[in-house]
Amino acid sequence: MFSSSLHGKEFAFALMLSAIFTVALFYSTFEAPILLDEMLHQYFPEVFYDVEATERVLSVLRPIGYSALAITIVLILLGFAIKKGFLASLGSLVLYIPTFGYFCIRYVLSNRFRGFKNSLATTT
Repeated sequence: MFSSSLHGKEFAFALMLSAIFTVALFYSTFEAPILLDEMLHQYFPEVFYDVEATERVLSVLRPIGYSALAITIVLILLGFAIKKGFLASLGSLVLYIPTFGYFCIRYVLSNRFRGFKNSLATTT
């Protein structure tokens, strides 16, 4: 028979696994934006200081962003229309992804800018 409560070694093992998972998740919140930034630099140029290059990249990405927003709104409305809470919840969850993306880009750019300022300080 299965017991509904954890005893001794089982509890310690579950506690150890949850602690490892928590530490790994905490570490990944710092490492994932940096790895994603390095991966995306293979496909998108560094356009931090070049205004024309920034406009070219944004002109390519803007239709993709509008399409994603339209799909998200359709997903939410479809969820309400056919009374499927899962679709509406999924659509509202997708609305939070750009917020996470904004914080990631601010984190990555602030680290790059800090390194740029440090390199200026050592050359002068």
